[in-house]
Amino acid sequence: HEVKSELGPDRVQNGRFDTDIRNWFGWPGDSLRAMWDEGRLQLRHTGQAPVIHYDAPVGPIEAGRSYRLWFKANSDQPNRWLRVYLRKWEPDYRSLGEVLDLPLGGQPEAYEVVFTATQTEPRSLLIFELPNASQVVWLDDVELIPVEAEPLHRARWVRVEANPTMEPRELSLEEDHSDAAGRLYPAGSVITIEPFR
Repeated sequence: HEVKSELGPDRVQNGRFDTDIRNWFGWPGDSLRAMWDEGRLQLRHTGQAPVIHYDAPVGPIEAGRSYRLWFKANSDQPNRWLRVYLRKWEPDYRSLGEVLDLPLGGQPEAYEVVFTATQTEPRSLLIFELPNASQVVWLDDVELIPVEAEPLHRARWVRVEANPTMEPRELSLEEDHSDAAGRLYPAGSVITIEPFR
């Protein structure tokens, strides 16, 4: 999407984590540790749950409206993933648009994505989900702003890469890509292709 203009204020309360992590909460409590870490939010997967998430209330979401999410993140290990999406507050806890898997590295990077809501909800959550056991992630400068945005009209194409050797092969991407599962690989990402894959 190309953002044309901002249509409202930031929906995330305390997304800068200047002094604490108030207004945020997560699940499940027996597998998640969240703490304030020198101006950032640190999330740690500590238990048996296969997935943990940490959430910010973001108020009403309007069907057809676009919302720009901007944040900084990094992990304690390379080649980790962070899943982000908007979700209903109430059961059935359905997502309110696209669910994105973003690659994380060891150094803080800025991420910007645009969601278009699929339904109207009076209460909603911004979800940061960690699918990897024993993962540590830091988040900072989180903001979600309603925007006027237009889809980018690029030609759709498929790129196929293979590794016919017995050694892992690293592939550097010069522009943004996404895989069949919807994981986003921004320009500059390095993907490892395992042997004979």
